[in-house]
Amino acid sequence: SDPGFEDGLDLATDEFVVELLALDADRPVAPGEIGELTVTSFREACPLIRYRTRDLTRALDGRDRSGLPRVAPITGRIDDALKIRGALVYPGAIEELLVAGLAPGAEWRIELHRDRAAADVLAITVEADDPARAEELAAVVHRRTLVRPEVRIVPPGTLERFGGKARRVTDLRPRD
Repeated sequence: SDPGFEDGLDLATDEFVVELLALDADRPVAPGEIGELTVTSFREACPLIRYRTRDLTRALDGRDRSGLPRVAPITGRIDDALKIRGALVYPGAIEELLVAGLAPGAEWRIELHRDRAAADVLAITVEADDPARAEELAAVVHRRTLVRPEVRIVPPGTLERFGGKARRVTDLRPRD
């Protein structure tokens, strides 16, 4: 394992232009903002190729040992991200928090819907013995995602178990 990997990715920019672009436009994001990692080749006698990786990251301050720019480790993929009240939320980040805070084998679900005021609602259902854990889990998710979820506790064994790939995220919001 590369000892510097946790601190960010080093970018070789001698034959490529590396950009972090806004998800909804072909423009660079502000420093520190999450954007899509985009690589453009500019080698002599080669076609100009711009590749949008669909990987999400943000620029880090400073440069690596060689003086090259760095980006944070990949935080998610565009197709994994959920936009909730203007914030990008990654189900994998929520899963990481829930798995760390729940009993082994406990199931969980994420549901997105709109309330009466047409605002996005992040609802999380988790299996746990103590209903009082809802506030604690909501606070942990809110700190990480900046979206305040509604957390509902159900008794262990309540939620369906999956034999194959689990489908734990349901988006019930109308397609705009």
